[in-house]
Amino acid sequence: MASWRSSARAASAADRAQADLPFAALNILRMIMLEAAIEHGKDPMRLSFVAAVRAILSFAPILATAPPWTLPDIYDAMLRQIAASQVPLRPGRHEPRAVRHEPQHYPNLRITRTEWRRQWAA
Repeated sequence: MASWRSSARAASAADRAQADLPFAALNILRMIMLEAAIEHGKDPMRLSFVAAVRAILSFAPILATAPPWTLPDIYDAMLRQIAASQVPLRPGRHEPRAVRHEPQHYPNLRITRTEWRRQWAA
């Protein structure tokens, strides 16, 4: 019985660790973006998140296979590419995420179901 409990605890700890991975990756990405902004004198809030993800993904194979003495130069090139991708300044644009309602195939029910059944009952 004790082994079942310890394995259940280990499984739940592994699940929690796996659930935390996206947050860790997001924080690492934001830290790299901040480093690129500071190093190149850019506003970190204006750097493109999507372009930073694309730059990191495109440089990942190079960073993984390059000789160690070339890594600082490659990393600096990646930071330059991230810092070069700025979004345009749009003052007053602070919109929350919203979901657009898809057009419905059926009209909205504007009366109670009982009234509808009375009207449309065969």
